[in-house]
Amino acid sequence: MAEERVITVDGHLRVLPSEIRAENIVKIGAAVSLNLSFKDVTLRARKISTIGVVKSLYKWRSFQDYTLSFEEHEVIVRVWPDKIPVETMGWLVEGTPVLVYGMIREFNGVIYVSATLIKKVPETYFEVFKRQLVVDRELILRSITPTKT
Repeated sequence: MAEERVITVDGHLRVLPSEIRAENIVKIGAAVSLNLSFKDVTLRARKISTIGVVKSLYKWRSFQDYTLSFEEHEVIVRVWPDKIPVETMGWLVEGTPVLVYGMIREFNGVIYVSATLIKKVPETYFEVFKRQLVVDRELILRSITPTKT
């Protein structure tokens, strides 16, 4: 049986909200990573980018949670005021299509993306993101696969 190859991605790995789920989460000490199977490797990333439409917003005392929805899957995006000033987020309302960069996190069983950047995008960008996600993963795989000479 072949040994599983784990590739740690040191950058923002494009992921779909459907991939951000408990069975793909790995905790090593305090660090939380997202592990995704792709062909014969596992891609491991702490930093991710994802897409979706804002479905709801909940304001807590020290942060705000936005629920993003994409293709019937949801993910929580948490905004901390020391990362993104809340007063700059007035444009982020229900129905807004967004691209989010952040770190994968887990607290008390809740998986979320701790946002470092949120950008409004046209919904047509979602198809571009999905295509680029596959291209990125293929490039990662090719970069680690020895070529025949």
